[in-house]
Amino acid sequence: MPNASENERKIKRKRFTSESNDTNITTNTSITNSIASTNWLRVILNEHEVDPTSLTSTTPNSTSPSSQNFPPSVNLVSKVVEVLGNLLEEIKLDICGTFLNQSKGHLIPASFLREFNKLIKECSFPQQQQSSTNIKPSTIKSVNQLHSIISTQPPTPETELYCHVFNFYRQMTAFLTVVQMFFELVVMDFLCEQREDMNCRRTSIDRFMNIFHEEDNFFQLPRHSSNNSSCVLPEAPSVLDPCMGIGSFLCEFINRLTMAAQQCPNVWNDPKAISHLLQSLATNLWGIEIDAFAFHLCKLNITMHLLPLFKRFRNLSYYGELKLTRLHLFCNDTLNLYLPLPKLERTWEYENLQLLRSPQRLKFDYIVTNPPYMIRKTGFISEPDSELFDERVLGKGGMQAYAYFFWFCVERVKEETGEICLISASQWMGLEFADKLRAWLWQKCHLVEFFQFEPFKVWRKIQTDSLIFRLRRRNEPLLPNGMSSGRPSSFIEPPIVFLRYMNRKATLQETLHAYSNFNPNSTQFDKEMHYKITPPHPHTSLPSTTNSFSFTFLMPTSAVSAYLHSITANFPSLCDHSSIKPTWQECNPLIWHRGPNTNPVYALVVRTSWAYSKFGSEVCKRWLRPVFYWNGKNGGKEAEFWQKMGDEMRLEKKESSPAEAYVPFLSYNSSGSTITKGCHEKDKSMYSLIMVDRDAVDKLRKEPGENSEFWHYLKEARKQLQTGMTSREVAYCGTSKCGIDVQTKIIHPINYGYFSKNQPRQRFFIDEDNVCVTNQCIYFTIKPTTRLPSYFFLGLLNSTTIQHFLSHHCKYDQQGRMRLFRENMAKIPYAAPTDTEGVNWFIDCTQKMITVRQMLYEGIGLCDEEEKVASAVVEKLRRGSWQLAGREWQEKESDSYSDETSVVLREEQEGNWVMVKQCRGRGDNMAEYSLIPGEISSSSLQQDEIGGLTSKLRSAAILNDQRYPNTRTHMMKPFFESLLHSSACLQYAIDQFVYSLYGIDTKFQVALEEELKLEIFEVVIKKYPRWNGPVNQSNSNKSNGTETRGVIPEWGERLLSEVEQAIEGVQHVLRQKRMTILASKRN
Repeated sequence: MPNASENERKIKRKRFTSESNDTNITTNTSITNSIASTNWLRVILNEHEVDPTSLTSTTPNSTSPSSQNFPPSVNLVSKVVEVLGNLLEEIKLDICGTFLNQSKGHLIPASFLREFNKLIKECSFPQQQQSSTNIKPSTIKSVNQLHSIISTQPPTPETELYCHVFNFYRQMTAFLTVVQMFFELVVMDFLCEQREDMNCRRTSIDRFMNIFHEEDNFFQLPRHSSNNSSCVLPEAPSVLDPCMGIGSFLCEFINRLTMAAQQCPNVWNDPKAISHLLQSLATNLWGIEIDAFAFHLCKLNITMHLLPLFKRFRNLSYYGELKLTRLHLFCNDTLNLYLPLPKLERTWEYENLQLLRSPQRLKFDYIVTNPPYMIRKTGFISEPDSELFDERVLGKGGMQAYAYFFWFCVERVKEETGEICLISASQWMGLEFADKLRAWLWQKCHLVEFFQFEPFKVWRKIQTDSLIFRLRRRNEPLLPNGMSSGRPSSFIEPPIVFLRYMNRKATLQETLHAYSNFNPNSTQFDKEMHYKITPPHPHTSLPSTTNSFSFTFLMPTSAVSAYLHSITANFPSLCDHSSIKPTWQECNPLIWHRGPNTNPVYALVVRTSWAYSKFGSEVCKRWLRPVFYWNGKNGGKEAEFWQKMGDEMRLEKKESSPAEAYVPFLSYNSSGSTITKGCHEKDKSMYSLIMVDRDAVDKLRKEPGENSEFWHYLKEARKQLQTGMTSREVAYCGTSKCGIDVQTKIIHPINYGYFSKNQPRQRFFIDEDNVCVTNQCIYFTIKPTTRLPSYFFLGLLNSTTIQHFLSHHCKYDQQGRMRLFRENMAKIPYAAPTDTEGVNWFIDCTQKMITVRQMLYEGIGLCDEEEKVASAVVEKLRRGSWQLAGREWQEKESDSYSDETSVVLREEQEGNWVMVKQCRGRGDNMAEYSLIPGEISSSSLQQDEIGGLTSKLRSAAILNDQRYPNTRTHMMKPFFESLLHSSACLQYAIDQFVYSLYGIDTKFQVALEEELKLEIFEVVIKKYPRWNGPVNQSNSNKSNGTETRGVIPEWGERLLSEVEQAIEGVQHVLRQKRMTILASKRN
């Protein structure tokens, strides 16, 4: 390392002096003198590397009255930042250059080797975690030894580790040096007048730094004793931030306390009061940060925010002495609070950490923090100390890390008078992993306020939504039955307020302003503000019917939700809450399943064609089965594994889920089923599941044997992707839940995402081919006691009514993302039908919907622009619309077909559709042919000449021309629009039947569809009016007077008849095309 004084003089000459005429800050010839005698790096590197360039130190609030002359102008700040940035680069270069050129006589600080060895010894580096070898670096005893190691060629894992540490040391040293230089400039500018000479400026900085305890003095200046005041003076409340980062919350607390002092003359004008306020801040301000780099910046940050109070004290008592106790800031892990060895120099830290570990001995007035958003079991969060947390409430794995901070804060806040403010994601309010935590919070705390923010609103790079909420610890916890224990509290508990601002275009400041100005008693407030005010305990009890203790009842709901909840409160559930059969109720018709976890990272799912070429036909027929699967990611260590295995296409790209309502859309299978039928085994499915479980390993060892490619693959998968499972020879997974033994099941991806314009509905589809599923999906089977076929439930699950319940019970954040877990699906009410005729009609609708969609998918495969057509048609299919527009649907000029006619669909006023043959340049229609249901006679469909449907489509020539195996896109437009229109009408019919099943009248039908942002076209509603109760009585129910749930609409049979005729019409087109394809193959 360079000689510090020489280095600083050189840098100062190059950078600061050149700017002296502009900045007035460069005349300080001792800006960095105080750094010269200190260690460059006085912190220990945390196990995760932090990019130093991404962190900055926060300066005092410029709006505070105490800093009216601070900061300097924007231009000046920009110059300072630019100069310091240049300094940073030069210091890094000087450090590296000095180390590599030791012969020039530069002094290297004695602390260098000590700090470097700390980094090597106490840190966990990515190289060590990912390497299969255990690197045990030796202690560096001299600079020459380190220089020799780093210079070794070719590099080894050990030398790469040393180079990594040295590079980090160089970055940290340079950054902290520049930060401390910037710190001194800020302090000098704030405390001193520009006319003061350098000696006075230096004295001002010395006096300020002298107020801090030696451990908090970054510049190690001479210390002076101080007298303690015994007067009763203003006291700062005790505050804790157990995950303080660079101290933003604690600094804001200091700012607000300073502003409060300014508004109280008895405090602001009394030097003893200011002195005592500073001393109480040093005593009552507590914080913990695991990252040593952020911890160091936090100490600088807090020191700077104490400047206004110190300046006021100096103005009131220039010659007065002030000495603060050591700041209660700790570089430690909140989940463990590691105790240092009780050596003499660390006695203070040991004693205070013991206090933090004992909530009975230390409690705070306020606790505020923003804990990390991550799952503890991912490995980025340490194993919590069992003495600090109760695993009966928090669990042993899979818990979100912030839940442990919830516990930590609640245990350490003062009863009744203390308050907690936390920022987290909102998943814990309703998801299963936090059910015991919610019950514990309800018993321990008063819930005060909840403010929900959209993703990216609070944290610009965090997609998860944010929830800011306040709690107060109860004096006595509630009993499990909801009754109070012990003496009643004298505190009157206010109602629980939950606010959700729905204006997505609002900025964060506008959202905060809306929350601040919200008044539930006012009739004039922003319509985008959704809120719910819930009476406190004992007027409100925690719902516990499913043992999930969900807090979602606190969230605001719409009038539609309240109405549907009221009319379905006594309905049975769609499925049971538990997988334990003895707890099942016969009235709940479905059984919820989830596919197996095919760890390691889906290595047990392979591309079928690759597997047949790699393992051979016999092995694949024995051990592989078709699976419904899609690549959810690409790249990473999994891609490296597949590349090594010789299948680079396995994770070539991230794929969208092929799940679509009623029938999945598989690009390799245009038949509209989960597998391709009538073909070889290897062509049935793009992906296959390796059916090897624990019991099958011994069978696999015998045949095909340990020398086979199959065994080698499974062994490599375990080695590369399951490095921790050393007890296993090969990779395997449980296959009992994959659904291969279930011929008919209703499948849906477990993580849906959220309803959007392009994906406005759920996508349950039916499998009748024993296809396997992984844990990407859930699937339903029908209970043996349920006397209804699977097609009935397929239609029910894809209805608008069920979509509302999915949105209400299954979404876990404000963005609307959903997870279809068992516990969530079990909250959906089930209305059992009572009319057999209505059920049969409903099943007929569902089956025709399957047929329509299968034909659509087959038609897509006939087009010459298949990908574009698929994208356009599937989007229309999801949205329930049918008019196709765009260049691909316009007729194209052709040498072979240059006639001046085109065919379009036109909607008539009465809602019917007609096919119109137009002649270019002649304006009006030449002839009209009906295409949509009800207007094509069966006789016309049998004609082989111009009167037939193929002639009407004007595509007979192309359909029968073997030169064009794929039909031109624009020729298929009437075909697609006919089927899309039929699909929209069928979905409307399915929705109307389910409305009658649940008893939802017209008013709430419209409100429900508006809330879900579904578009129902007026032409459909006009032709097929909405069902509007009261519920009719069927012939079978008239005698006993019971109401009929699930009735056939008045137009029900007419709609089915029209759809049937449309299906027959387009089937003629498909038959013609199939014949053409067969003829082309023969030739």
